[in-house]
Amino acid sequence: ESVALGYSPRRLAGTLRRSAGMSLSDALRLARTTQINAYREATRASYIANERLVPTWTWVSALDPGGTCMACVAKHGSIHPVSERLNDHHNGWCVMVPNPVSYRDLGLNVDGPPAERIPPGEEWFKGLPEGQQRAFLSSEGAWSAWQAGKVKVGDFLGTAQDDVWGEMVQEMSLK
Repeated sequence: ESVALGYSPRRLAGTLRRSAGMSLSDALRLARTTQINAYREATRASYIANERLVPTWTWVSALDPGGTCMACVAKHGSIHPVSERLNDHHNGWCVMVPNPVSYRDLGLNVDGPPAERIPPGEEWFKGLPEGQQRAFLSSEGAWSAWQAGKVKVGDFLGTAQDDVWGEMVQEMSLK
């Protein structure tokens, strides 16, 4: 109802705190995760309804140093069928970018603009300056292991099972 009425996650969180007695952090996490998942699933439903035009989507992360976890960096640029949901973690910032078919695939003799390539997370991360790489990695140990070639970006990608949302992406520790 709050999504349909255009309420912000903060407003919904206030309602959750009053009605369910939740802490502010729990209420905000639930409100944000619920609302972004509603938007994501509505987007995915549109893709499914138009699967002939949009057969796949690409996982795109915010790529904000200090804000985006390494699991989401690892997922960045990965291509998924429209039947698969974006299983981001709580408070996740990731989005689904559609991969439409080309005009030629539709049988039209028209050239459209070339599709922009979204690089895989590992490739994108390798191209960052050292200072930005350090900002993404959670510890000096993780940085050292990355520099020594002992871990890859994908090694930080894991999943966890949530009672409400099912499988969700999770950043793995260096251990």
